[in-house]
Parts: sequence; C-alpha cells; structure tokens
Amino acid sequence: MAMASIGETIKRARLKRGLEIEQVARNTKISCRLLAAIEDEQFERLPGGVFTRSFVRQYARALGLDDDQFEDELRRILEPPEPIRVASGPIKAAAAPGPSASARQHSPAFAFTLPRPRPGWRLPRPRFRFAPPRPGPLWLPLVFAVCLVVIAGAIYSLWQTQRSAGRAPEDPVIAAAPPQNASAVADRGAAAVPPAQDLTLVRLKASEEVWVSVVQGGKSLFADILDPGESRDFEVSGELMLRIGNAAGLDLTLNGKSVGPVGPRGEIRVVRINGENFAVEAPKPAPGPLLDLY
Repeated sequence: MAMASIGETIKRARLKRGLEIEQVARNTKISCRLLAAIEDEQFERLPGGVFTRSFVRQYARALGLDDDQFEDELRRILEPPEPIRVASGPIKAAAAPGPSASARQHSPAFAFTLPRPRPGWRLPRPRFRFAPPRPGPLWLPLVFAVCLVVIAGAIYSLWQTQRSAGRAPEDPVIAAAPPQNASAVADRGAAAVPPAQDLTLVRLKASEEVWVSVVQGGKSLFADILDPGESRDFEVSGELMLRIGNAAGLDLTLNGKSVGPVGPRGEIRVVRINGENFAVEAPKPAPGPLLDLY
C-alpha cells in the first residue's frame, strides 16, 4: 500500500458517510487539525511514534474501516531503516609484483655450507627432572566442611531470629462491651458515614508546544497539542492520568500549588494524580507494532 492511500482512504470513507471533521473530532476526542493532517498525509505534524499510530487507527475505526490494513505502511513510515553494517577487519594490501624471469636469471646466488656433526655427538641431557605433585594434607577438606557447617548454622539462626521478630503480635481478646442506648448507636452510625470526596483542580499550561492526553477511569477527557501560553483546567475527583509528549513544555498546577515541569525537554512522561498527590514515571516500551493507546 502506498503512503498516499492512507489519507485518501480515510477521507473517502468520511465523505461517503457524510461526516464533517468536527463530528469525528467530537467522537474520537482528537482535534480537527490532527485529523486534517492525517487526511492530508502530513505525518510530520503529528506527535510521532505510538501517538501517530494510535490516531490513525482510532480515526479508521471511527469510520468503520479495518485499521489493520494500514499497519504495514505505518510501520514503514514510523520505524527508521536498519543501518548498513560494514564488516570489520584489517585491510590487506595487494601483493607487489615479483621480479621478472630475466631479473631472476641475473640475480646472484648464495650458498651456505653447514658443518657435519662429528661421530658420536649427542644432544646434552637436561639437568632438571619432573617431580609428580605432592598430595596436600588430608585434614584440609575436613576443616573446609566444618567451616561450611558453622557458617550455614549461623545464617539459619539469624534468619530464624529475624523471622520471629517480624511476626505480628496476636490480636488481644476484646471483652464484650455493654449494650448502648439507641441514641449512642445512631450517633456512631452517623459518624461512620464517609465524607464526600473533595474535588481536585488541575491546570495545564504550556510554555512550549506540547502534546497532552488526559484520561480518567479509562475515558479520554482531552487529547491535543497545546501552543505556548495555552492552558486547560480540569476539576476531577479520584485518579487522573496525564500523558505528556514534551515534559519540559508543560507547567502543572494542583489546587493552586505549582508543580512545574515534570521532565526534560523532548521526553514523554506519565503523571498519575490523586488529590494533591502525584507520581511521575517514564512510559514503558511498546510490546509490539500493534500497540494502542486506549
């Protein structure tokens, strides 16, 4: 499949169903300019990596298309080509041509005469003898075995001591409380009702161009690129997950308290927020080319 067929196929399917880009953007939570970039095949305007693959697959599924048909072309676009490997090793120079036959005929010849050995001459015998290795003392293996037993016993004793100290004490026996009157029981029941969970005000303000995805309870609340100076506010209760494409380009504020950037420039970070508590982590590597974000 040629690269041009991705945008053309998706645009043709949208027009066939009589849908506007704004309608698809509301259904997929993907901004109109990112959807238009997919149709115009301007993939350099997308965040890149797994985000580009996820946007194309979500757009195709929203139009009733089989998103697997674009996988080969997406892999060719997103994955860089393998580097050319050059065999390593010494470079052998070409052998120089030997002398010609005429040159060999005029070259001088040298002869060497070796003296003949005298009758009865023999090589001198070596003055050293090879002695077999002496066996070591028989008590060394026994000492080694005793040391091993002592060390193993000490380790086992220490482990038993730590195990006994780490055991939780048994629950004490609680005596039966005297019966309480109806008003006391009613007051205790009213106090046992948990208070309503407080809302957390989350503000995202971009200092650089940054891509942000906001998800709560498996539902996408926002997915778009923020320009410098742009901000978004979310009032939520419970856990909220942020996925930031350029960690240094986003300032995070929780209930009016500034957290600041959560990572270096150009790197992806995942932020999990629960009330005023948050945790920052790097995304795990994708298990395969068919990874989907949602």
